[in-house]
Amino acid sequence: MIKASPVTIDVRPLIMNLVDFKQVSSVAMQFMEEESRLDILVNNAAVLARPLDKTEEGISVSFATNHLGPFLFTTTLLPLVKKTALEHPGARIVNISSTSHELVPPGITLSSVHDFNAELGGTHDFKSNMTRYALSKLAGILFTKQLQLRFNQEGTQAVVLAVHPGGVITDGIMTLVGGKLDKKKEGMTPLEGATTPLFAATNPIIWGEKEKYEGQYLMPYGVVWETSENANNPALALDLWETSEKVLKDILGQ
Repeated sequence: MIKASPVTIDVRPLIMNLVDFKQVSSVAMQFMEEESRLDILVNNAAVLARPLDKTEEGISVSFATNHLGPFLFTTTLLPLVKKTALEHPGARIVNISSTSHELVPPGITLSSVHDFNAELGGTHDFKSNMTRYALSKLAGILFTKQLQLRFNQEGTQAVVLAVHPGGVITDGIMTLVGGKLDKKKEGMTPLEGATTPLFAATNPIIWGEKEKYEGQYLMPYGVVWETSENANNPALALDLWETSEKVLKDILGQ
């Protein structure tokens, strides 16, 4: 006999356009007004490789969607994350990244909007589009490392992780490669691709072995993996954080 679970789960949508920074800020502020704790935040929404199109503020849509929007949403929510971590140690922030971050050539800079909009070869060819996508995913790893560093310096009991979910065969990927993949033979299903992000967000071992996992980059299935030279550059991570803050403050008029 199957019995219904006594646990009630209240699932509500949280809708925003990640390139509408005023909306992102507003949604985050409203969330903090309505909720008393935030134990887990997974920044999963993203766009795939695309031409170098720009937002109305003149920022690469790829970089704005995959980094600046999640950066703003997360940093706005940090007071609630820190409050939660103080009362319930072990809060987690998970940023979905990609092995493509390794495609970004060494020696890049991230100290201006011009850097965020780097063509990296061209404005609309497959290689350049992929490299710009890779730049946005590199930003997610740098953000992860810098945020964990700040948490550790101020004593916030939380873990930040970057995760590559695997080569997941989604409709978006099929469109990107022109439907050339065999879903049954190549890559992972979306369910398989969800495994490592769920591990990062919920497995007790992450908090139990905090020193092993904090600020790390995970590969399927939950393996700590080495990142590229760029991703291991603390000065680049700090530049990205400070430039992201400045660009967003200018846009939001703060």
